[in-house]
This record gives sequence, C-alpha cells and structure tokens, in this order.
Amino acid sequence: MSDNIWLSWLGELGGLRGMVSTGPAYQELDSKGGEIRILRLLPSPSFKSKIQCVLHTAYLKDKPEYEALSYVWGDLSVCESIVVDGRPTKVTVNLAAALRRLRYAVDERDIWVDRLCIHQADEVEKSYQVNMMKEIFSNTTNALLWLGDYGNSGILSALDVVDKNARVNAGNLISQKEATEAFGLLESMAQHNHYDHLDWKTKRIAALRRLMSLSWWTRVWTVQEAVLPKTSTLVCGTMQLPFERVTSAYYNTIKHFEHGCCTTRITFLWKLVDPIRYFQGLSPNPDSFFLALSMFRQRQASDPRDRVFALLGFGGTLAADYSLSQRDLCMLSVRSPVSDSGDLLSLLRITERHRSPDLPTWAPDWCTDPGDDYPHIEAGWLVCYKDYNAAGNTKAQLSKDMSGPVLDLQGTMVDEILEFGRTSVNNFIKLITLINEWNTLMNRHCDDGKRMYPRGGTYEDAFWRVVIADIIYLAGTDRRRARPEDEANSRKTWSSNRYSGQLPPTSTGLRFFVTRKGLIGAGARGLQVGDQIHVLLGGKTPFILRADKPKDDGGVFYQYIGNAYVHGIMDGEIMDENPEITQVSLI
Repeated sequence: MSDNIWLSWLGELGGLRGMVSTGPAYQELDSKGGEIRILRLLPSPSFKSKIQCVLHTAYLKDKPEYEALSYVWGDLSVCESIVVDGRPTKVTVNLAAALRRLRYAVDERDIWVDRLCIHQADEVEKSYQVNMMKEIFSNTTNALLWLGDYGNSGILSALDVVDKNARVNAGNLISQKEATEAFGLLESMAQHNHYDHLDWKTKRIAALRRLMSLSWWTRVWTVQEAVLPKTSTLVCGTMQLPFERVTSAYYNTIKHFEHGCCTTRITFLWKLVDPIRYFQGLSPNPDSFFLALSMFRQRQASDPRDRVFALLGFGGTLAADYSLSQRDLCMLSVRSPVSDSGDLLSLLRITERHRSPDLPTWAPDWCTDPGDDYPHIEAGWLVCYKDYNAAGNTKAQLSKDMSGPVLDLQGTMVDEILEFGRTSVNNFIKLITLINEWNTLMNRHCDDGKRMYPRGGTYEDAFWRVVIADIIYLAGTDRRRARPEDEANSRKTWSSNRYSGQLPPTSTGLRFFVTRKGLIGAGARGLQVGDQIHVLLGGKTPFILRADKPKDDGGVFYQYIGNAYVHGIMDGEIMDENPEITQVSLI
C-alpha cells in the first residue's frame, strides 16, 4: 500500500485530530485528582531523525514543570509517524514539524501536547481533561505558541509527499524570509520605532500580514492558550519572540497612529491582538467567559461545540460534555447560568447574521460563525452590562424544565419602539456623521434638545449619554458611569478622525431609537418598529422583545432581539415604581 493511500485511509477513520494507527498504550488517569500526562521529547543531534517521545504522568497539585504547546493540528489526512513509548504513532505534519523544531540536541524537553497527552478515543477522559485546560495552561512554565513552519523547509520531506503537504498544510506554512521580516518588524514596533518611516515598510508589513494570516490566529482553542499562561513565546520555524513583545507592538503602533507620526493602519494586527491583550487583564469569571464567547465568535474549531468548551478557562461554569448536541449545549449555556445566579448575563450576544433554524431565539448559536467581521468590537457593548442595574436587586426564576424550547422569565413591558436610525458602521471616521443623523431623528420627536426628557433632565443631556451608553473608559479595562463634566470631552471625541482604542458603544453596531413615550436609547441592530422594551427580573439592562404567536392563556410568546441602553431606566427606576410583573415567555 502506498504512503498516499495509507494516509488517505487514516484520514477517513475520521473525527479525532491526528488519529493513530497504533499509538501509545494509554493507562487510565486519575483525572478527578488532577492527574495529567506530560510528553517527554527525547533529544537528537540530527534534525531529520525520527521523533522519539515518552509519556509520564504527574499531578497538577505537585506543580510539575512543563511547557505547553499551542498549535493547529492541521489536515488529518497527511500524517507523519513518530515514536511514543516505543510505539509508532501517527500525528499531523504540523505537530511533527513543531516537535522537530522544539527538540533539543542534548537535553530532554517536557511538553504538554493535547493530541498525545489526552487519550483522544476516550470520550470520558477527553471531557475531564478539557475541563482541566485552564489549570494546565495557567500552570505551565511557558506556552509555546506554534504558528507553523517554513514553506520551503526540508522538514516535511520524510513522507515523500512534500507537494501534497504544501497544499493541505498551507495555513501553517510561511517562507523563512517572510517570517524573519515579520518577526523583525514586531520587535521594531515593540521598541517604539516609527514603522511608517522605514524604507522597507511595505514589504515588512506585507510579511507581518502573512504571518498573522496563519491558521493559529483563526482557531478558538489558541485563545485561552495565549491568554492564561504567565509567560508565552511566539514560535515560527526557528524564529521566537516573547508574546509580550507582540502586545507592546500593538500598543506602540496605536500610539504612533494616534499621534499622527505614522499614518498606516495596521488593522489586522489590532484586530487580532486587541481581544487577546484585553483578556490578559481580566480575571476568570462567568462575566469574562460570556464576553469571550461573543468576542471570539469568528474563531474556528473542528468540533463546533469546542467554540464553547475551548473558552471555559475564562470562567465558564459549564462542564465540557461531548455527549451534548449542539442545540442542547446552546440552550444549556443560557439556562444553567441563569438558574445558578438569577442573572440574565447569558442571554447577551452579538448580532448573528447566521443562525441554526432549530434554535429558539433566546439561545445564542455559539456553534455557528455569526458572519460579523468585527465581533470583538461589537462585544465592547456587552462588557458594559454589569455597569447598570435596570431590574434592581431582583433575580430571575426559572422553571424546573431545563430542556424545552421555551424560556419562561418574569418582567414588565415599559415601552414600544417608534422609529430608529441607521446602525453604526464600525468606522470611527464616519461616527460623527451617524451621530448627527441620530440627533436629527431625536429632534423630530422632541422639537428641541432643550426640552425636558420624560425621565428627567433635558433631551440634549440624555442624547450624549445614549451615544456613549453613559460609560467613560479609563486606563486598561477600567471604566465608570458618565458625569456631567464628561460631556464636553465626549462630544470632542466623536469629532475625532483618529483611531481610538475605546470606541463608544454606539459605534459597535447598535441602533439609535425613539419610543412612543419619548424615551431614547440604542439597541440591537435587528430591532424593528413595534418591538417592545422590557425590564426582566435579573436583567442589568432592558431587553428588546418582539411579540410572536399567542399563548393558550391569552398572553403571547416573544422572540428575543437583544439588550439595550434606554436613558432613564438603567438603574432600577422602573422597579422603584412597583410595576405589575408578569410571565414573559421567550421562544
């Protein structure tokens, strides 16, 4: 049987990344006790020699020293044979390339590698070990962020299918020249150099774009693997750079652009690094987990359920359970946290242009790419959720049925949307034009901005607070509610034509609207005239719902549209009026 036919047959065995023909003889782990396997990469003075490894076990509580490998498995149908515990084991060529580059000539090297340290054919063990990923990457001495190898390297010649490897593994390959130029530019940026004033600017920025188009940047598993470790190193072929230098390059290029000394937008760098550096400043908790689910919606996974499981390290209270269907997982991701905390945080999500038709409207479709080019920017609005307190100190109460398509909540209907404006365009330069349109829309209904707002103050004061969602961003990830003295600076910021690291929430895809009672606010881009604004028990913000089909008891079912900022009802004002609370059934 030829190598090509053999490898093709291996790929058809299906499902698991890097399926083995024989593989190690795995012994059962004490997973509940925190036992893991660690791969010992044996040394070799010869670069081309076969990779030899042995597995040993350790308990995380004993603080073993090991590095952890973050990588993309690559195409399952093109593999290379290595030796693990004396047994031939098939791994994808990208993993083989990483191990070969990371292997020392004289010393052994202990590395945690998911493909080999987890018995992939054992669903029970896999679920346990996935739930330990937070501890595994948080306790590593260093995470090795393997982007890929050189496209013109001889490293793939062992299988005599180099041409096929180059085709199927292209997302993990870059020329040595491009990699060298890209790493050099990152280090130069990290040193605060003017990246726009270099005679090789165009060539090196193109090389950096190529480096950051490698598959590692697109996969969901690599997110927590880059965020959780105390130290991490970007590796590509023979090139290495501490990841902290990448974040320094991010900050410095923004500073140069804002100061006007450099005019080239390094958007691809900002887009990829910004959410990673943001989460490096957060503590793992349910809030961080649900923000991560929205912010990294475009990241890919071979198993769609891993779009949730791969982010549990940020503080998710769910457990990785591969027996759950995608539909059940999406519904459970809402119900379980609401049942545990009484808070409606888990209802929040960015706009989903693509959704499974089988899901109820209240369940985010975490398993599908939502079709948004900038999910991390739109998620910037969701991070403000806990800064409000629309329903006061109330908590949601769920029925005992945790599996049906109806989510029964409690709340009160406040108002109805009368008119709305265009959505923002994720383009800071055009933001002032959009804000002026919104101001015109508001004045059509209130005649004059000086007129008194229905819930106190003037429309003029209410308007600037709606534009910024009443939030002022401070250093790092800190923020606070707006104060009267913030108005002048906020209005000045809208008129800026420079990039800002903290765009106002209304620049993140929300729609400005006016209600029948004269309230103004901003909400989900999918809202329509006639949609209702509800304050739901356990909700920190109001929610926009759409009446659907009638219920047998005379009420109606509602579709979930999204949450909203509505000026004057964000801090428990409605609940202070002792409104009638009724059941609100979402479908």
